[in-house]
Amino acid sequence: MTRDTKTEADKNGSAEQFINVELADLAVTFGLPAKRFQEELAKFGWGMILDEANRFAHMDEFDRMTELRKQNKERVRQDVHPTWAHLVQAAKEFLPHLASRVPGTPTTPPDRLTGYVYVLFDGITGLSKIGHTKTAGRRQRAQMGGHGSPIVNVVNVKVADCLAAETQCHEHFAQYRTNGEWFSAQLEEIIQYVDTELDWLGADYENQETLEHYIHHCQSGNREEAKAVLRKGRSRHSRFKPTSGGQAWGDI
Repeated sequence: MTRDTKTEADKNGSAEQFINVELADLAVTFGLPAKRFQEELAKFGWGMILDEANRFAHMDEFDRMTELRKQNKERVRQDVHPTWAHLVQAAKEFLPHLASRVPGTPTTPPDRLTGYVYVLFDGITGLSKIGHTKTAGRRQRAQMGGHGSPIVNVVNVKVADCLAAETQCHEHFAQYRTNGEWFSAQLEEIIQYVDTELDWLGADYENQETLEHYIHHCQSGNREEAKAVLRKGRSRHSRFKPTSGGQAWGDI
């Protein structure tokens, strides 16, 4: 969508001029790609919808309490939380041009399997495991502790449906599957796919320096040093265990 925008008048007060601008132009001003700028706007808009839905919920609660008072019934205050209907109502308020697309009685979506998709990497074999978990790090820690060689939890990404996201990754790398959830695809390719193709809510990557040292020792056949690097990394960094956290993915 473009918009005619008036330019600033020059020193001589010349006639007004107008230019066509797009969202991408404003994104450049902030030093962001257009897609990232759109994502930030989407987050802002989603927050507005949630606030409006919360307002509707409180209005309904006020009406409920008022009706109870009229009927001389006991009034018990409850915690107020917006319902699905409140969310739909709020979205229709902000997006009236889409309101007609909403069915008369919108169906509440099923409970989503919010959780994490994780990638474990075995520097000795060069294989990566793509799995899912409902907790931030319990399953990863268990696998890291029981594996025959030292492995690193390269990334955890939080997603709305961890089963669907895991399946998406497994299908994409199906030709590289070696055993169960282990894949022989290049680690860089897997991380790139997870980062760009999954609709994640949050992501945490292994510290870049730790990862590089770990891979170096694995390629040198020094398992003990590889283990030591991971232990040291986890003692220095702590965010989204069991990764040692810190920096976004970069070239190894």
